[in-house]
Amino acid sequence: VLQDLFVKVWHRASEYHAERGSVMTWLYSVQRYLALDRLRAQRPTQVIDEALSETLAFEGPDPAALAAGSDMAMRVHGCLEQLTDTQRRTVTLAFFEGLTHTELTQRLQQPLGTVKSWIRRGLMSLQRCLEQ
Repeated sequence: VLQDLFVKVWHRASEYHAERGSVMTWLYSVQRYLALDRLRAQRPTQVIDEALSETLAFEGPDPAALAAGSDMAMRVHGCLEQLTDTQRRTVTLAFFEGLTHTELTQRLQQPLGTVKSWIRRGLMSLQRCLEQ
């Protein structure tokens, strides 16, 4: 995915717009979508029984718990609380649970344009909040 990211950025550098956010934010979003696409494309090749799955479990600290403790995560969660309920739910489903726009329209039973508007407005509100 990292190699795909560098190739994509090399070929599509002109798609970056400074007024929409920092370079790192753009890179993170491109990388996120590439990783999600890769995960969606993968299909399990073998069925893992429960006994085997227990041996594969990671015993270290939960990555989500580590991330939640960071300063940025606390700022993002605080800013999420300032969104409307609809915007917060839509942004959370899209960016934390990885739902596509199509999946969101099915889950929320709303038109695609409405879902996209909710996400856009939510992201703009988050950006304003995080810049403060």
